[in-house]
Amino acid sequence: MGQKKIRKARFLALHPRCCFCGGNERTADIDHQPARALFNGRVGPEDFEFPACAACNQSSRHHENAMAVLVRLRDTRDDLEVYQEDLRKYFTSMGNNFPSLVRPMTSNEKRSFLKDEGVQRPPGYVLSDLKMVTGSDFAIDAIENVFRKLLVALHYKHSGRIAAAGAAVTLVWFTNAYADRAKEIEQFISALNGRGIVKRGNQDLSDQFIFKYGVDHAEEFSAFAFAFRNSLIAMGSVWSSSEAVAKVENLGSNIDATLSSTK
Repeated sequence: MGQKKIRKARFLALHPRCCFCGGNERTADIDHQPARALFNGRVGPEDFEFPACAACNQSSRHHENAMAVLVRLRDTRDDLEVYQEDLRKYFTSMGNNFPSLVRPMTSNEKRSFLKDEGVQRPPGYVLSDLKMVTGSDFAIDAIENVFRKLLVALHYKHSGRIAAAGAAVTLVWFTNAYADRAKEIEQFISALNGRGIVKRGNQDLSDQFIFKYGVDHAEEFSAFAFAFRNSLIAMGSVWSSSEAVAKVENLGSNIDATLSSTK
């Protein structure tokens, strides 16, 4: 038996049940969360491997391929050669598989967005100078599903428990176009006392993915705030106990109301 098979056998022995479907199915494979495609050169962080049944492992495949494009729409280190290579590869894939994933905003859409958000156009810029895109329904579905799966994985990693099949998962996310809203969740972020280590050997990958977390073992509750590059920001929680569902619904309503009031 090769080293790869031995390593996988050990992993399956340590994690016999899938952490994504409430442990209903036996682990069949190792699922990397976040997906390696979201990192430069597919070099993802260590210790972010999770037990998945065959169905759960494949369930997010297409959405993760779409996310490989979405997380790269804005990056402050876009001069890196590996970034440029990945960008060309994933944009080609998008053109072949998801041609309507995103589209450039029209001048009228840009004008309306700037007005609605109270954002000033940079001095000397005309609307055609602003590189702005809007996402399709599939893009939104990709973000929602990938982030929810990531939340369940991080819950398993930091609580040591598999979220029940009926676990309540809350999620609020926004793109870099709404980066100013990060100020509105500062209190939430400051309450999270854990800071995730995102490294591969000596390589720090926090410029591509960064997160904070908090876990309440008594309530079987975990909360997270994370960001991918300078493209997407999110916060969410996982409540394993069914008694917490009502609390979560109220929390989600309050968060939605807070964010909606700023539009």
